[in-house]
Amino acid sequence: MTTELHQPLGGLLDGGAHARADLVRGGVSTHDLRGSAWRRTNRGLWVHTPDGVIPRGPWDRIRQAAPLTGEHGAIGGWAAAHAHGVLDLDGLGPDRRELPVMLCRPRASRCRRTQGIEVVRSDLSDDDIVVIDGVQVTSRLRTAVDLARLTTSFVEAVVRVDAMMRDGEAAGGLAAEMGEWLGRHPRRRGVAQARRVLAFARAGVESLPESRLRLIWVVEARLPPPLVNPWVYSRDGRLLGRADLMDEGAALIGEYDGGHHATAARRSKDHQRREDMQGGGLIVLQFTGVDIGPRRPTAVARLHAAHAAGMMRDRSRDHWVIGDPPSWARSGGSWSGSRSQS
Repeated sequence: MTTELHQPLGGLLDGGAHARADLVRGGVSTHDLRGSAWRRTNRGLWVHTPDGVIPRGPWDRIRQAAPLTGEHGAIGGWAAAHAHGVLDLDGLGPDRRELPVMLCRPRASRCRRTQGIEVVRSDLSDDDIVVIDGVQVTSRLRTAVDLARLTTSFVEAVVRVDAMMRDGEAAGGLAAEMGEWLGRHPRRRGVAQARRVLAFARAGVESLPESRLRLIWVVEARLPPPLVNPWVYSRDGRLLGRADLMDEGAALIGEYDGGHHATAARRSKDHQRREDMQGGGLIVLQFTGVDIGPRRPTAVARLHAAHAAGMMRDRSRDHWVIGDPPSWARSGGSWSGSRSQS
């Protein structure tokens, strides 16, 4: 077991759950626990609630589940990913409803059924557990593997593994380690799904909605896998932008527009960027949260129509090329231009 430090947990008033004995030693009386400033979350565990409401932020929920891990267990799933710094895996599903916190416990252990907790019976090795800010969580590798094999929805499993592989430089190593783990444990639950997830996962996808759009493109529309975040230039070397998704053969670009695109200034930049790309011979489709949610069939139809048009285009009118990132991007610089961020 290794220890990592990300952020301080604080004391008894930090939103985490604490055993009654620890609270008493810290000066919290039985009378205090009966008041509105404390709420019992599980058997024998209390949370400080100064406003009478149990805190529900991602770290609050992780800390509230932490005492249930025992010596040989760990927090897993989205919560472990969040602890490892994948902050947009925040415990909310695509519909913004709370997901349970995964609690990995040894097969022989006993744990009461608890609201908001998903108990997974699994023996963890010492290498499978790390301590981050005092909380035992599954290692980055074990977290990625469990997200791939235990997430009920195949699409959401890919989305979550994409998020774990967002760091392009480290993604290749993580993917290789996941493949090796699955090879060593062929009889574990969900291994068949995990292998398929690993085949679909991609490094460098920059947001969860962008991943969901990519899965609509590949799984539902059954179109060729798009390039992820390629840099696109005019033939005279002018930067047109960085596309979210792109089918080079069909000259088709798919963009996800998040809520931050709603400002007038941002819309103006987006329109200029789209006009520049279209002027270069590219087809640009824009999608929102509705398109990757209830209107997915319409999104699939739009992709099919645009892909067909792109394959039939007059290629002599193409005035675009895909190139390497500009020097400022390679050195970690930021760009305030027309790049669409998801």
